[in-house]
Amino acid sequence: MVELQQMVGWLATQYQRLAAKAERDGQYASAVGALNALRAMVVQPQLDAQFAAHFRGRFTHQTHCR
Repeated sequence: MVELQQMVGWLATQYQRLAAKAERDGQYASAVGALNALRAMVVQPQLDAQFAAHFRGRFTHQTHCR
């Protein structure tokens, strides 16, 4: 588990460095791509877990059953 956390940290650092270098060089599409990959790797799983916890058991039917 620790190795996985270290790998994610290393990848996050590399994406951040790549985005900064691309932006400095005027390669804005590459910078956006790196930041999007960083978001998908770090932020999105946390948001997905929050949404799943919030909507668990709700909105499973289109109509409300009484």
